[in-house]
Amino acid sequence: MMVSRNLYLKVNGFDESFRFAEDFKFILSCLEKGFKFAYTHESTCYYRRHPDGFSTNYFKMNYGHAKVFEETLNWNLKGIPQKLRYKKASLYWLFTAKSARNSDLELSKISIKKALRYNFNFKTLFHFIIIYLMPLSISNKDTISTGKTLM
Repeated sequence: MMVSRNLYLKVNGFDESFRFAEDFKFILSCLEKGFKFAYTHESTCYYRRHPDGFSTNYFKMNYGHAKVFEETLNWNLKGIPQKLRYKKASLYWLFTAKSARNSDLELSKISIKKALRYNFNFKTLFHFIIIYLMPLSISNKDTISTGKTLM
């Protein structure tokens, strides 16, 4: 992303507390301040994915985006309706819950509750039931014995 120094300073730069989503938070900060973006239909750079790069850590990327949407839910963002931001916040919290289930059950439970709070739907409710009612030991046992996860 290329932006002018003037724009960078007006939105106070990147928020480094959103390590895996600071560029996304920066864009939303620009929108909140009234700046506009345009799609140019031109490739202006080359994007390379490295196996150890930030963008390959989907759990941290989803968690970062969930936190950004949560923080910006009540911002006045022209072009991104609040209802859509609630849906996206729910979706990213659901992704976080699913990916944290086997490594951090407590974060998974917190994330699924947030997903339900921001957008109650049957898909999220189904995952809530799986995370809360299905014992983790059964899931891990099935993962080890079959080589496939249940979710």
